[in-house]
Amino acid sequence: MKTAIVGGGRGCRSLLELLLERGLVEFRLDVRMVCDLRSHAPGILYAARRGIATTSSLEDVFRIPGLELVVELTGDDHMAREIQTRLPPGVRMLDHALARIFWDQILLEEKLDQERAHVQQILDSMPDIVLVLDREMRILSVNAGFTNFTGLSRSSARGQFCHQVLCRRDGAPAEADAFCPFREVLASGTRVSMVQTRECIPGSHDFFEITMTPVRDAKGEIVQMVEALHPITERVRLTREVEESAQRFRQFIDSAYDLISIKDLSGRYQVMNAATARFFGRPRETYLGKTVHEVYPAEIAELVAAHDREVIRRGEPVRYEEMFVIEGRERELSTVRFPLRDYKGDIAGVCTISRETTAEKALQRELLQADKLAAVGKLAAGVAHEINNPLTGILAFAEDLKEEVRGEEQREDCDVIIRETLRCREIVRNLLDFAKQKKPQIQGADLNRVVKDTVTLVSRLALFKDVKLRLELAEALPPVPGDPGQLQQVVLNLLVNAAEGMDGKGEIAVGTGRGPGVREITLSVADTGPGIPEEALGRIFEPFFSTKKATHGLGLAVSWGIVERHGGRVEAANRPEGGAVFRVCLPAGGTGS
Repeated sequence: MKTAIVGGGRGCRSLLELLLERGLVEFRLDVRMVCDLRSHAPGILYAARRGIATTSSLEDVFRIPGLELVVELTGDDHMAREIQTRLPPGVRMLDHALARIFWDQILLEEKLDQERAHVQQILDSMPDIVLVLDREMRILSVNAGFTNFTGLSRSSARGQFCHQVLCRRDGAPAEADAFCPFREVLASGTRVSMVQTRECIPGSHDFFEITMTPVRDAKGEIVQMVEALHPITERVRLTREVEESAQRFRQFIDSAYDLISIKDLSGRYQVMNAATARFFGRPRETYLGKTVHEVYPAEIAELVAAHDREVIRRGEPVRYEEMFVIEGRERELSTVRFPLRDYKGDIAGVCTISRETTAEKALQRELLQADKLAAVGKLAAGVAHEINNPLTGILAFAEDLKEEVRGEEQREDCDVIIRETLRCREIVRNLLDFAKQKKPQIQGADLNRVVKDTVTLVSRLALFKDVKLRLELAEALPPVPGDPGQLQQVVLNLLVNAAEGMDGKGEIAVGTGRGPGVREITLSVADTGPGIPEEALGRIFEPFFSTKKATHGLGLAVSWGIVERHGGRVEAANRPEGGAVFRVCLPAGGTGS
């Protein structure tokens, strides 16, 4: 609509700015001329700068070809009436009273501008990258975070496709591209979040947490998209470093031969390495998140829990020598427990590092026993010869004296002397045999035959008159590399020891079989006596140590030495059902059948 404005004041300038810079949807006015008597009026100056004709004569206004509308902005009612009377036919007028609609529109636009500026200010204050896109994926607006991150200004980014700027590709993603958040929102109609990489800066691949939110019109149709990209590259890097550190930690503890575990303050396992799981014979997964009372028998659980409590109470590393019975076998650990602290220095858990010392402790005991036997052997070798000569003299004189005396009482006294002298000679002979520690004549010995021959021998002794001997011999045992005579002495000593322990009344079970080792043969002698006192279990193989007053305490020591020279070992224990059991383990000479 061809329009002329009469009155070039501030209102005229505001109207021109609204028409030329913002645009009015409801009023499409084509301003051809501005009229004002003042040549320096704000509206006149602005119109001149924008190329609109200006005049100070009202006649020039009415001569505009095709004039359709005159807008009167003088605020003078007399001028408004004059224009009304002089209007050419077909030309309409909008006086200053009706022109207030423009001022309302101007105020509304100013308020909208303020709201837009406020929204832009909010967006610019956000550290994330924010873009507003149309349905064609073109960028309508961006925030300061976008310009700071990409280096592109708002004007250069506006109008570009988002995939050109963010993905560095010319073609738009396919309709079925599930990895495009824009396509996902169009398909689902709801907000979508995902983590992806973006090449916002050429050559860089940054990680972002992307959120795409639809903007709908009054009809509910999606007209725009708001895309927010939260940079998480540093978080991803730190997460990867933590994961790599955790992986290295798991590889380290799983490759360790030592037993390593970590528990929290409630006693629940947080970390458990493979060596610990193998030691206790349980899958590692059954430990995590559980307490010791949930995975171990009561006696083991209480010991471990008590040690953990002590470490937490003391707040410092504590070393323990621990012994556990696992599958009926005693296994020893050298353990250090120490508290784990959090970033504040408070105790957050307990770490346990253990090393199995079962074999080492057994070797130490064997070495100690060997040292004792060697010392006793040296002593016996020197003392036995010195004692043997006087004993021979005493025996000879006692036998002569017995022949000469006539009284029955005196002859009985001589018998006592002879009997005790012979007993001393027997002890001396045992000492000499013990001191010599004769090297065994190795050959293939049938352990079952050795046992049968020895049982036949002892069954004739008075000590075994009220003893029941029961044989439990395994069939098809491989031969044992050893000296049959010395092995028979071992069996004899163990049988005599068992019979004496029962005071000659009870049952002795003698058994043979395959041991826990790959190629190992076992011999067991179990009795129904009172058993071995707990305080004596660690000393029964020492020379001259005995729990029975009537014996010299060399039988078990001699047996231990013979078995040790055969490359085996002797173990002693009390049976749960009562009585003692001695177990001899010897290397097998063949695979057997």
